Amino acid sequence: AAVDASVDAAVETAVDAAAPIDATMEVGAFAVLDAPTDVSDTGGTSDAAPTRVPASAFEGSLATGSWAGGQTAWASALDVTSELVFATNPDSDSISIVEPATRTRIAEIAVGREPRTLVATPDGAYAVVTNFGDATLSVVDVRARRELFFLPTGPMPYGVVLVGTRAFVTELARGRLAVYDLLERRRVANVELEEFPARLAACVRPRCALTDGDALLVSHLYSGRLSVVSLPDLRVRRVLSTGADSNASQLVALSPDGSRAYLPQTRSNADNPNRQFDTTVFPVVNVVDLGSLRLINAARVTLDTVDRPVALPFAAEVTPDGTALWVANAGSDDVSVVDPT
Repeated sequence: AAVDASVDAAVETAVDAAAPIDATMEVGAFAVLDAPTDVSDTGGTSDAAPTRVPASAFEGSLATGSWAGGQTAWASALDVTSELVFATNPDSDSISIVEPATRTRIAEIAVGREPRTLVATPDGAYAVVTNFGDATLSVVDVRARRELFFLPTGPMPYGVVLVGTRAFVTELARGRLAVYDLLERRRVANVELEEFPARLAACVRPRCALTDGDALLVSHLYSGRLSVVSLPDLRVRRVLSTGADSNASQLVALSPDGSRAYLPQTRSNADNPNRQFDTTVFPVVNVVDLGSLRLINAARVTLDTVDRPVALPFAAEVTPDGTALWVANAGSDDVSVVDPT
């Protein structure tokens, strides 16, 4: 997707003038999202925002208590809590809020073009959305059901996670991780990565088994590699290969205890002389031991053998008790449920 050159130039100027990132961050456990108290539209009509507000023109302020304790959830097109489901709608430039208990869409909120992923604050007051199509980052007031303001990003913003008041955003086209202070409404740091960084997860204590401290785990779309970026110093600690034939790696899911990372991927057996689909393309979930930062080959889930044939595993999540791994398969329009033990 093309990005206006003047917007990109403005981003670079702002970053060059930005202060260095702080030395410390507060982190904590993910909080249960409460349902909005002011939602009266149970019919699910759209709440369009007539005019978008850039961060520089925003005259209000964000509630500082909403960000206390941090957010360690991985980012995805669906941000699921015990109360609500958030979904991005790339074709309608909006996000939807759904109440699973009643199977009701309680709100649709306009954001930027082609929203790709989102994440919510611990108290559910705000959502942060990457808009792939117009290179912006939206901050949404969930209870008021409107976009408060947006920040410019580099081309093709993709994944986003929150740690304290900081939003970490992957820029797919530029191969970079951008860091934003949302209370100050500005970008504060850039981290150069390998090509095509996609989605990411925050591995922070107590839900993290990394021996060298807290870090961001970043998937790379076309190589299947996993970058480990230290927090809070933002140093690329290591880049782990999941196999030369790994591809379509879009998400990182953590086990409940933070000991393992699950990466839904597609393996391409390009050297196979028998050019049939079922012998050249393999849907898998690769598993990384976070204590040693090693690929656990014996734990790899080959979805075409443990389940009926599926295609393009796209997203995954482990249940809170660790007994089931749910995998969404975008190519075959189904879900695999696997015992990961």
